[in-house]
Amino acid sequence: MSNLYIHMAAGVSLGRMGRRKPKKHIHEIIFAIFSLILSGWILFVSLGQLEKYVVYFFLGWIILGFLLAESLEMFKEDQEKG
Repeated sequence: MSNLYIHMAAGVSLGRMGRRKPKKHIHEIIFAIFSLILSGWILFVSLGQLEKYVVYFFLGWIILGFLLAESLEMFKEDQEKG
């Protein structure tokens, strides 16, 4: 589960890198989109086959990571303003 999530994060990063000059990096963007679709589908199918506590732990871990990232972003913005 964690590997799938990491692969999806890497696909997003690859897509973000290629968006600056899309014509030059079209192969990276296509690969990123394909990898996101494939990893997302495998993750979705895997969630139905796992025990509920594993799914809850995994989704909770993702939510906590998102909240931490948002908190750090807000903290950095406050530091830059003040």
